[in-house]
Amino acid sequence: MEYTGIVLLKWHFSGKKEHYECFKAFSVAMRTINREEIGEDKDLIVAAETLINHFIALCISLYGLPFVTNVVHALRHLPGDCAQFGAAILFSCFEYENFNHELNFSVASGNNPLEQMVNRYNENVYFGIYDKSDEENTNVASSLKVGNFIFRAAGDQKVNSYCGTENGLYQIKSFERDEYGEVIGIEAWKFKKAENFFKTPINSSDVGIYKCSDLSPNICSLKQIDITAKYYGIPKPANDNKMILVQLLHAF
Repeated sequence: MEYTGIVLLKWHFSGKKEHYECFKAFSVAMRTINREEIGEDKDLIVAAETLINHFIALCISLYGLPFVTNVVHALRHLPGDCAQFGAAILFSCFEYENFNHELNFSVASGNNPLEQMVNRYNENVYFGIYDKSDEENTNVASSLKVGNFIFRAAGDQKVNSYCGTENGLYQIKSFERDEYGEVIGIEAWKFKKAENFFKTPINSSDVGIYKCSDLSPNICSLKQIDITAKYYGIPKPANDNKMILVQLLHAF
């Protein structure tokens, strides 16, 4: 929902604008507190506080005061935490919460659950289940790792492989490698047009969301160092010429 919700729900809630605006306020606020520069930018802290307060006000209007539980109230403290510790992703427990799924399936009964978790974990480590690197699970010839993200070449297929540079947004076509297998060049198609997907409560481009069109047929040459972000592409319904690109914040 963090990546696709703000796009798909706009079309799903076409007749319920106020519900979409509520979700959008929350989504934009969360993307704002995950911006790298928020720890040193007081204006972003204020913007995040304003967005969260706006979200809570909309929730009360739509769902009533009982909706504002202690969890919702806790959102108001996140901008202050970001001012102290930096972007929320730096102190997020997302990665650990995701592992709860593994822990849940490692307990078969209520007898010594902690011991069961440790035993199952050690077995998985021993048999190599937790030792499969991204490189082993990826076709090296058609992929490239930049920071925490893996990019795959689209080739002639419709692969979700989009990246951003300081000069624009691109779909990666292929990688050029030297005799040792190192990437020395990236071939990509550039979007001729990238504009805001929405303009309220802030411009979507400020949180890494763009409405793109007119993918150039000409091949551009990029370098690995040029890539600044990875994007997920969502095609606009009944329109093959437009694509909504959403910047990824987490590596999967």
